[in-house]
Amino acid sequence: MRSARSLNVVLVPLLVSILVGMSVLTACTSAAPTPQSTVKPAESKGTPAAATTAPAKPAEAAKPAETKPAAATPATAAKPAEAAKPAAPTKEVTWRMQSIYPATDLSTSVQGKMVMDTLNQKLAGKLKINMFLPGQIVPEEEMFDALGKGVFDAAITGAPWQAGILPEGMVAFGLPMGWQNVDQLFEFFYKYGFLKFMRDAHEKYNVFYAAPLPASPLPIISNFPMRKVDDIKGKKIWAMGGNSAYVQKLGGTPVGFPPAEMYMGLKLGTIDGAIYSLAELETSKYKEVVKYINWPAVVDPLAVEFLINKKAWDALSPDVQKVIEDTLVEIGPPMFKKYAESDNAGVEAAKQYGVQEVQLDEAELPKARAAAAEVWKDTAAKSDNAAKAVQMLKDYLATKGVRID
Repeated sequence: MRSARSLNVVLVPLLVSILVGMSVLTACTSAAPTPQSTVKPAESKGTPAAATTAPAKPAEAAKPAETKPAAATPATAAKPAEAAKPAAPTKEVTWRMQSIYPATDLSTSVQGKMVMDTLNQKLAGKLKINMFLPGQIVPEEEMFDALGKGVFDAAITGAPWQAGILPEGMVAFGLPMGWQNVDQLFEFFYKYGFLKFMRDAHEKYNVFYAAPLPASPLPIISNFPMRKVDDIKGKKIWAMGGNSAYVQKLGGTPVGFPPAEMYMGLKLGTIDGAIYSLAELETSKYKEVVKYINWPAVVDPLAVEFLINKKAWDALSPDVQKVIEDTLVEIGPPMFKKYAESDNAGVEAAKQYGVQEVQLDEAELPKARAAAAEVWKDTAAKSDNAAKAVQMLKDYLATKGVRID
């Protein structure tokens, strides 16, 4: 019994210790985190990092969103850029235009100025024309050659200045006793095909014949009255081209020099008269140095020329060329009207100054026409083209009941 008690004494505390140890172990085991629990806190701790990454993802998604429109519609993206090019302002072309006539001459102050101002207005931003007076770029006698070489771009001139190489131009300028009014001039050029004929003739000289510009009728203004054809014999008359030949056929002596020298020529008696426009009686003060206006006009009316360097013309776009051509036709009638008003004013101013109007005797007219017919014949003999031009004018005038034989 004593041994049993002793064993109990030993075993009981031992069992108690074992039970307590197991309890402690169980408690520790239940309180300790499992491996899964250990990962979860790590994931939980990573949640802020995941949250930081999440906002970054929309930003990454935005990048494709920016590039998608361009990638999705590449043609649409390219078109606006292509469409913008024509809308860009084009460089304005500047032309230099020289007139062969002085500043006081209506071929400069009316015709040249009207051509320049009207085209500059209609073609603003595309073409600008600046006008120069005789000699400011080249001397008058060098103008046609210089224009063809591109020394300048356009010219207000007259066919007699280049009659040596283009005798057919004398028909365009106006042959003596030819067309009878400005309507016939326009019809001959624009409806009877003479404009194309002149353009073809000028092309080989690198010149574009843009248009005839209607000017004045040209009577003989002089210091002597011409009631009979013989009154002109021995007299020195300033004239150009076919008109020079006409003076010679009548028995006078033709003289030529730049129009700017006309006033002093008349004042000093270097010449006795001139075949010239009436407006200049006032604008150029010829009323001070002549005494008579002799009718009928030798040419009625004269046609001045607007010429353009062919290369400069070809460099223009078709739409600009069309505006120029349409404008030159459009301004013809008002240009002539302005000339007529100036001519009337010139005659009235001259009459107040003492200048008299004189009419060739009716019986003398056949002599004048015969002299004109000789000029036409001589002009036709100068070249094949001149012969064609003269025949064209004869055929046209025949439809109007006018014959030059």
